[in-house]
Amino acid sequence: MLERTQAHALPEPALATLWYLSVPFTNGMIYHVYAERVSATFPKTSFRPRPADGKNKYFPESTDLDGLSITFYEMYDYRVHKWLSEWRKLIKDKDGNYSPAALYKKDMTLRLYARTNMSSPIYTVNYIGVAPSDQAPLDLQFDDETQRITVETQFSVDNQEIEN
Repeated sequence: MLERTQAHALPEPALATLWYLSVPFTNGMIYHVYAERVSATFPKTSFRPRPADGKNKYFPESTDLDGLSITFYEMYDYRVHKWLSEWRKLIKDKDGNYSPAALYKKDMTLRLYARTNMSSPIYTVNYIGVAPSDQAPLDLQFDDETQRITVETQFSVDNQEIEN
């Protein structure tokens, strides 16, 4: 049972944080942006039973990494949408031909910062071999002119490295 003194000794929950992304792009520039929401994924290993001594023992079979989901707030000049559209054009040209993976797969660095200390990240994840795979429709409404437009995008990921 958790006692009162133990409960007061627990650290504060991570509430006020920001995700900051860095993605190298084809023109040599690095695209930097704050994300509204990031669904960071981690490797999952499937285990398969193998009979031994009259019972099943489970051994790893393969490791996979689910896609990454990021929600961006669109800028006044729609630069997020333009950036993602340019990235998608690298995957498949207008004639329907697919490009080599080295052209469109990029490494993406996600850094999680506390709003109280923006000088050093709390957590850093490097995603390797990232490419946009799916984008939610742009929801353009005229009900509320103050509502911000968001761009939700799914990314395919080959691997990840966690720094902190």
